[in-house]
Amino acid sequence: MAWPPEPARILRAMIATWWRKLDHARYPKPLLDGLVDQLAAHLPRYLLPPAVHAHTPAFMPMRDNTEKRLIYDGFVALDAAEPLVISWQDVSLDENTAELARSLIGVLGYLGRSESWVEAELLPAWVGEPNSQPLATDGPLRISHETVDVTVPLTPREWEEARPTLSTTNRPLPVKLADALAIDTEVWRKAGWSSPPPIKQVVYTRPRLDAPKLTRPITARRQSGQPGRPEAARFVLAGRPLPRVEDGLLIAEAMRSALMHNDTKAPAVPPPELCGRDNDGPLRHDPAHSHAFFLPEDADGDGRIDHLLVYARLGFSPEARRRLGGLLRLWSPRLSGSKWRTALEAIAQPGEFADVCRLVGTATTWESSSPYLKPRFDRRTPQEFSSLIESYRGQIAREWASRGLTPPPARIEPILDGSRFAAPLGPGGASRSTLGFARSRFNRGGRQPDSAGGFFRLEFDSPIGGPIALGWGSHFGLGLFRTIR
Repeated sequence: MAWPPEPARILRAMIATWWRKLDHARYPKPLLDGLVDQLAAHLPRYLLPPAVHAHTPAFMPMRDNTEKRLIYDGFVALDAAEPLVISWQDVSLDENTAELARSLIGVLGYLGRSESWVEAELLPAWVGEPNSQPLATDGPLRISHETVDVTVPLTPREWEEARPTLSTTNRPLPVKLADALAIDTEVWRKAGWSSPPPIKQVVYTRPRLDAPKLTRPITARRQSGQPGRPEAARFVLAGRPLPRVEDGLLIAEAMRSALMHNDTKAPAVPPPELCGRDNDGPLRHDPAHSHAFFLPEDADGDGRIDHLLVYARLGFSPEARRRLGGLLRLWSPRLSGSKWRTALEAIAQPGEFADVCRLVGTATTWESSSPYLKPRFDRRTPQEFSSLIESYRGQIAREWASRGLTPPPARIEPILDGSRFAAPLGPGGASRSTLGFARSRFNRGGRQPDSAGGFFRLEFDSPIGGPIALGWGSHFGLGLFRTIR
């Protein structure tokens, strides 16, 4: 999947269209060579319409035809009525070359593959603002944007300088860049090149792709009796020793498990806001995350979990309230069977606990109280620490937008101790590393997108209310943020 459409592919499509569809007497080859040279000499900028990243699965036969391999064919889907503008703003075409470009674009059927239908025209002028361009000219990367490698042709001068060093005794390379771009990729590979020599990659920025739209609507209230407004249940945890803040994920799992089986009189199926399932299955595709978050809290800052907050965006049904009120103890098999007593303080709107709980309330600055783990795999594994931080920033911004939360963070800054993630979460502000925290669910299969995590500070231009829990494992206390006192 190439988004934005790559200049190398566009020029190859135009060259193929000239060979197959145009009158060569009216549009001679030197005119095509000149057009290709002018467009290849400059990098285009784009105005990209909103797009959704999607894919189709298919089983492809292997070369020996003994088995088939499942592949995922990626593409972007966009509104056919939304224009895509590709601007070579530094290129000025004479009348004859412009007429050739207009004729080529007018009969261009698709780009690279028969599914990529296009209908295009040459604009006499365009004065809009691009939203995708080479990184070097874009300044600091905006939170709403991401970087992507885009395949572009060499400039005519680069091809002229590179050609003598690439020539082989078997087949001299074409002098004209248009002829070199027209050679099939398979020919280059058979000649020993892993990538065609007349192309290169340039880093562009682009708006982040939207998540696919849901096919199953999310109901406003999942069960009769839910009030339809945010509610939180706050528990006191007692016992010796109290669990460490690093064990928050394990305590959250224990809390959920206890609420699923808190007495024999409970219905066979717990309420959806607690178990995260309804009659259609798991609620993992709910972008607003209406089911409960189980959030550990260290209220006195001694590095030990002394409270637990259960938060539901649409509130608790009567059955959920009964289970919450009947919870008296917790135990965790992952902590050597340790046991603790619990007592429900109150069930109220989150803001009611703001004076005693830093997980709720309203503030312009929030900082991590547990590691944030990326919920999605990176398309390209970051090779440097700075790239890793940008990857975290991008995923936080994308998740915030997908949940429909407003306003978005104005700044997302890492919390570091030198060149590693570390936050003051221990007694007296002692530094804690993300690697000391439990970061994997019990008996859960599949690969996690992130196994290390990072600490971050979210800064907003206007106050925003909590709780805030983001990323992988956020329903079990990971990616949890607290207000700055």
